[in-house]
Amino acid sequence: SGPGYSGGGGKIVIPAGIRVVLPAAIVLSASMYGIDISCGSWSSAIVWTGGNSATMLTMTGPAGGHSISGCRFVLSSSQTGMVGIHVNATSAALTKTRIVNNMMDGPATGIRLTGEASQVTIEENWILNYATACIVATGNSGGSSVSKNHCQGGAAGSIGIDFGGSPGVTMHANTIQSGNNITGYRLNGTSSFSIMDNYYESGLGTGQIDRQFINCISCIGGSIFSNTTTGAVLGPVMAFDLNSSDIEIGPNKHTCS
Repeated sequence: SGPGYSGGGGKIVIPAGIRVVLPAAIVLSASMYGIDISCGSWSSAIVWTGGNSATMLTMTGPAGGHSISGCRFVLSSSQTGMVGIHVNATSAALTKTRIVNNMMDGPATGIRLTGEASQVTIEENWILNYATACIVATGNSGGSSVSKNHCQGGAAGSIGIDFGGSPGVTMHANTIQSGNNITGYRLNGTSSFSIMDNYYESGLGTGQIDRQFINCISCIGGSIFSNTTTGAVLGPVMAFDLNSSDIEIGPNKHTCS
């Protein structure tokens, strides 16, 4: 793997205007805890020079308290299958990770959570031109907060924010701006979820909020209020499976550009 720092409580600072070249992933492994990676501004660049289908920054458990903030992840237009940041708690739990105010352009997936990656803060990140998903969680990311992120330029068939199996997550004030045939927000097997003050903008098309979402709410007694849709969209604004429960929706807004 790439650079590694053992022990806990360390801080890695990348000053404004400095470019860090990565031929392999930065890995915060099980022997580390509380590592803080901070960039002076988005003029600082973490530049990937390795191969395709790789991850630029990986965190693995058991540990917690890592943070990455203020950094710009740079990929070339020819690189495919890339993940920007992966909180990988598949083998052991990770908790209280913070991913704040970072930017990346052109990943397959911007931020990925797997396994028991709980109480993660994902806030004020800009993820552009993603192929598969802007932010995705496939394990139990209970107690996490996903707020004020900007997902723009998703490819056809992509998903903006995708969470599965995670209770007690808040998804507030996020913006998704993409073309046709994408899903804005998707939940699978989640509970006690709050989706409020989000904005979704798409190209013109035909469609509606996913009918599974409507059926799910009417059956399990969640609440929907003050959601505004203007125009039409090809692909669901929000899609929930029938195993999701206790979901609070609104106010949110969708419009067509």
